[in-house]
Amino acid sequence: MNFSPLQLRKPALAALGERAENLFRDHHYRECTQVMRQFAEGVLRTILKDDRHTFSEMMRTPLVRQLADSLTFEYFRRIRDLGNEASHFRLGTSGTILETGERHYRVRTADDAAECLKYGHGIAVWLMSLLDREFRYPDFRPLTPPRARSAAQGAPVVFNPDQQAAIELSQGRHLVLAPPGCGKTAILTERIAVALKDGVNLSDMLCLTFTNRAARGMKERIDERFTGRCMDTLYVGNLHRFCSRLLFDNDVVSEISTILDEDDVHDVIEGLLIENIPGGCRGRSLPGNAADYIMARSARLFQEANGFPEETFHRTPEFDLNKKNQDELDAFGLIKVDDFGRCIELDHAAIDAAARRYLEYKTAQHLLDFNDLLLKAWAWLDATPEACGRYAWIQVDEVQDLSPLQLDIVKKLWNDSIDRSVCVYFGDEQQAIFSFMGAKLDTLRALHKTHEIHRLYRNFRSPDYLLNMFNTYAQRVLECDPEFLPKAEKTVARPEGALRAIRTATPQSQLMLLCDLLEGRRPEETTAVIVPSNREADAVSAAFKAQDIEHFKISGNDIFRQNILKAAKAYLSVLKDDFRSAPWAQLVYRLSSKKNLSLKKIRDYLAVEFPRRGLLASDLMLYSTHDEKEPVSALEDFMRAYEGELVVFDTETTGLDIGLDEVIQIAAVKLRAGEVVERLVLYLETEREIPKMLGNIPNPMLEEYEAHRAELVTPEAGFKIFLDFVGYAPVVGHNVEYDANIVNAQYAVLKDQLRRVRGDAAGPDEDVDRTELVRRFDTLKLSHALEPAILKAAGLARLPSHKLKDLIAVLGLEGSNTHKADDDVEATVSLLRWFHAQARPLVKLQRRFLSNPSVVRMSDTLRKIVLPMFLEHRNLMYRRMPADDEAILVQVFRQFIEALPNYTDDEGEIENIRKKLPLIYEYLDRVLINTTSQPTLYAQLQRNLVQINSLKEPDLCSSDIVRDRVFISTVHKAKGLEFDNVIVTSVIDGTYPFFKNHDKADILEDARKLYVAISRTKRTLVLTMPAANAWNYAQRPSRFLESISTYFEKSSA
Repeated sequence: MNFSPLQLRKPALAALGERAENLFRDHHYRECTQVMRQFAEGVLRTILKDDRHTFSEMMRTPLVRQLADSLTFEYFRRIRDLGNEASHFRLGTSGTILETGERHYRVRTADDAAECLKYGHGIAVWLMSLLDREFRYPDFRPLTPPRARSAAQGAPVVFNPDQQAAIELSQGRHLVLAPPGCGKTAILTERIAVALKDGVNLSDMLCLTFTNRAARGMKERIDERFTGRCMDTLYVGNLHRFCSRLLFDNDVVSEISTILDEDDVHDVIEGLLIENIPGGCRGRSLPGNAADYIMARSARLFQEANGFPEETFHRTPEFDLNKKNQDELDAFGLIKVDDFGRCIELDHAAIDAAARRYLEYKTAQHLLDFNDLLLKAWAWLDATPEACGRYAWIQVDEVQDLSPLQLDIVKKLWNDSIDRSVCVYFGDEQQAIFSFMGAKLDTLRALHKTHEIHRLYRNFRSPDYLLNMFNTYAQRVLECDPEFLPKAEKTVARPEGALRAIRTATPQSQLMLLCDLLEGRRPEETTAVIVPSNREADAVSAAFKAQDIEHFKISGNDIFRQNILKAAKAYLSVLKDDFRSAPWAQLVYRLSSKKNLSLKKIRDYLAVEFPRRGLLASDLMLYSTHDEKEPVSALEDFMRAYEGELVVFDTETTGLDIGLDEVIQIAAVKLRAGEVVERLVLYLETEREIPKMLGNIPNPMLEEYEAHRAELVTPEAGFKIFLDFVGYAPVVGHNVEYDANIVNAQYAVLKDQLRRVRGDAAGPDEDVDRTELVRRFDTLKLSHALEPAILKAAGLARLPSHKLKDLIAVLGLEGSNTHKADDDVEATVSLLRWFHAQARPLVKLQRRFLSNPSVVRMSDTLRKIVLPMFLEHRNLMYRRMPADDEAILVQVFRQFIEALPNYTDDEGEIENIRKKLPLIYEYLDRVLINTTSQPTLYAQLQRNLVQINSLKEPDLCSSDIVRDRVFISTVHKAKGLEFDNVIVTSVIDGTYPFFKNHDKADILEDARKLYVAISRTKRTLVLTMPAANAWNYAQRPSRFLESISTYFEKSSA
């Protein structure tokens, strides 16, 4: 179909294209991508008449680069990567597929195959244009509907009076109590529209949520409501991510700081404890709740030492000391024992000592945990009054889940001193279940005293037969005031079996019942089995697998915490900022097959030993120690280049959007052996507007540009003069990647234009085919390698930042960072000379240090697995990609994962990974990443990396990405999710409430958990209750059901 026009001129290639389409129709997606790779390779071999070089080698030939524009070149790259299991195409044959060693993490979906067919069509169009310039190739006809990104459901056109009142709140402090189903997301979105109409600037608004899922839901509504309007300056997200941005943007924490996840925190704390025990702690593992307890204590100690109000103090969780964890805690020195070796109690002095070591370690290693994001943001705001009151318009969702500390941060951010400033909290009394995170129902009660209260009563989601039952439970069990409970807006006939309570004999018969219940389900409806524990989730999943019931399990070992995803997230981090050591440590650890060293030890080694010798962690991969003639580090490479010819340059531009904004000034200085031999300053024509402000300062280029208007040259002439000035010398700059890439990007556009004017059949042209700025040295990166020397010279414990102006200032060097290219170049030359003087003694130490066998093994692993794709992906960093293609970040993410070694041979784990990886790719591409406003890999990393690092499996389920209709989830992971039908298992005393909970507050907390479980349904609810446990002890239904038992049909199974 799409390849038949090739039949007369290139029948072998046409046959391959048609074969790929037939494989797609037969749902053989991997084979389809393989054949399309053969097709693309065949096109290159046909053009080059080359049967010797590889696909990648042919793509790099001068003739292909001359003939193919950037879009066609991108088609080749994508097909090569997606079809990377294919055999080679041989001239004169149609090619055959050879079976290769299977990699667990290489999965191809219908979307992948459809993309390959589209790219193949683009290559076919290009090939025919070379063969016959008059031929009009037909447009692509997709075999499946094209890729579509997520779209939110429409907001109601008409709001009721209570909703409208909440929408129009525009001044003062307010608390809106909104139970589920009251149209809250639509209200939150409409409030933004009203504020904009009232003249509030987007940059003065702040929309905070508790979870990523809630933020995504609000963003989707906003995108739909404000189609065509750029809303990028409006912050919508959770408070942790906001505080992270606040800390990094204001240089409160070092730019090399890394945020630890839960597993990393456990590893650090365990490592610190082991270091403090003579002889170590072989064979023992620190219980997870002990690490949580120490982290919580460290937060409390930080608050006590930094003047936090007592009401904001971090809540230390309850610690359950029992026979299971006593031996481990004793081995780590965290409990007191009597003379007979019997446990008496926790050793709080030892725990606090460990907490203090943890605080000191994080400071020394530039590490942050999630508590630190809040603690350091509060401390900075408290010490910087001028930074407070930044927002006049704030709305906060799910306020019942916020801790007193988080609420105080919001209070500091709000400017309540001006007219028409407003802060509105939205909360739900019935869902305050996260007290273990520091949030309590008391939060809402405290806000009651200081905020005007509004209530939304109408429930647009739940039918009356469900809502009446929920309300009875809320009134009689949760002790909610019946006057304020929601009222159903939907009155529908109650389906047969809509509310059932079923007793089973044992937990095993409960599993059999679950399978039976799912047999009669409607295929288009979703059904969730909500369980109280990960252990029960595993048992239910095993039973479903035995009965071939397809399902998605949200519990246990979240895929985002597994080795492959940890390694892939670390790779994205080093791709974005390769001078930070912590992600490199994560990458080395995850790629090592034997795990002889802990993650902490690798991190310490890279963060402490490397800087002492002027080494960067990236030197491990970018340089090799196997060739004595080659440099072993960025610093040695720079030292050698410095003895020859270098060009220091800088640009000024119309903005920061590479590929769209344009260069307006280029300044360059040529050095030979460190001495200036030539200077160049150019001003380039542009039709784009030059911004009036650079951040919060006037742009000096406005006046400078006007003063040199008579000297303006065309971009074509300017780039030719500059590139002739550079010749083949390496270029140097501060953050040179930006300057080099904006030059390369604009130059690439000009080259494509010159090709079209010149005609593809014309011969080579030196200006069109010349090499761009390839060999580069970045003084920003070198400043990280030399940071200890800079600190010593400046007499500082920490640099304000690694920006050019700060480095020049602390070192007392000549020059100034004025944001005019010629001034900035002179300042960079001063810095460069200082670096050269400091580097010589360090370079002498490096080679011997890097010859250590352990370091060599790290280096070899990185160079073998990561280096080739890293270099390719780095070259893609600033390239603008088509908005309708799969996000370039997802392409990079997938390619890295597929290059990883197989971590496991466990069939169950492999099946789980292979099922969930395509969902992750699809979620990132269709839900998270906006390819229109983020067209480059750099923009996508910059905007989304923090959120990617915090993703969890429930985030996938809250979208329409997961196509399974049956879900298994624990109660806590089900919060915020909804399903057509819900089955809640083990609704017995001992579980609801937990058998160890005797305090009234704890029992009420368990009652809220059960409320969350039963309120996930939109249509039917089944409760199952084993009459006896696995040891045949009798169990009775949960006492919480007594108040609602009349709503349920009761039976036994």
